[in-house]
Amino acid sequence: MIVNIVTPAINRTLFSGGLFCVMKYADGLAKKGHIVNVVPGMYSEKPEWINCDANILLGKNEAIVKSSIEEFRNSILQKLDRRYFFYKSKTIRTAIDIEHVGRIMPEADITIATAWETVEPVLRYGSGERAYFIQHFEPLFFTETSYEKLLCELSYQMPLNRITNSQWLFDRLSCYLAAHDIKDTVYKCTNAVDLENFRKMDAKSSCDRLHVRVISYGGRCVAWKGFSEMAKSIAIARDRLPEYEIEWLVYGDAELPPDNAIAHYVQLGFLNPQDLCYAYNKADILLSASWYESFPLFPIEAMACGLAVITTQNGTEEYASHGVTAHVVEPKNVSSITDGLVKLITDHDYRSVLAENGLEIAQQYNWSRSVDTMESILFRIINNRVNISHGH
Repeated sequence: MIVNIVTPAINRTLFSGGLFCVMKYADGLAKKGHIVNVVPGMYSEKPEWINCDANILLGKNEAIVKSSIEEFRNSILQKLDRRYFFYKSKTIRTAIDIEHVGRIMPEADITIATAWETVEPVLRYGSGERAYFIQHFEPLFFTETSYEKLLCELSYQMPLNRITNSQWLFDRLSCYLAAHDIKDTVYKCTNAVDLENFRKMDAKSSCDRLHVRVISYGGRCVAWKGFSEMAKSIAIARDRLPEYEIEWLVYGDAELPPDNAIAHYVQLGFLNPQDLCYAYNKADILLSASWYESFPLFPIEAMACGLAVITTQNGTEEYASHGVTAHVVEPKNVSSITDGLVKLITDHDYRSVLAENGLEIAQQYNWSRSVDTMESILFRIINNRVNISHGH
């Protein structure tokens, strides 16, 4: 089959977990023999953070067309739009971006949106069957009512085949559709962990049980990643356990600077998968306190590297079982997070059990399985269209 996957703009060195997963599906489907076109927004670059066999359509700097006055005029306007793109209002940039995606998108058997902003170009220009790979309940990201939040919510009501990446999101979206009297099928395809890059290594340099390394994801400076709550919990744990040296390692951008007044940390910066694997292996505990997630990668990546994990529940249900594979805490609850952190720091046996069980369950979530599931879902969607067109 021919698959078009529409994404936000791709950066050469920086990426989100959601975009990484999309590219893994694109790569996996391409390796299975399908023609896969990744169609990103304007000013995208070829990513250095993944090897992907799919076609990444970056667009071309088209020459001025002079065959007619109208085409000449349109070519000049397109040139000016691209050149002064970042000086225009957000509304105009969105319109230019949608037109750009439509111009470079080829024909396909199925066209897939991957975030709410990509739904409109898929509806306008997508060919074949049209789908929406939903990776979070994105209206939660908006703290206030806005036009963008309304568009985000309405994207779930559009005539697209919906695919979710976790049981939590499947349930949340199903409830949303039922409330709006939409009875369409919702599919589920859980993400996976890159087991080639994330694995247990013998990398710990110290066996001192009083020196504990806690690693966290900074969370792209968004409040719902729970960085503030993690900082407060680290501070309280340090006060409660003065005999321990609790070293806090943070990768990615964070709300607070390393020398903040709540809890200082070691800034690791943005890490590629290989360096992140090494950082996980040097640590003892992964601390996550997101308000909500939908199959986040960093807890299960840490599990695959042999770490005990503290995490919240929404979106991690597939692999985080409290007291078995992870220590599950309540989001926004500093006391709950702190108690979990203190328990894992002081109870070495409990920490070891979680690490062993987490390592075992992480092996079940491999990309080969997830790509097979996604392929099966896409075939079902395409075949359903064919059957309907033939009157079956």
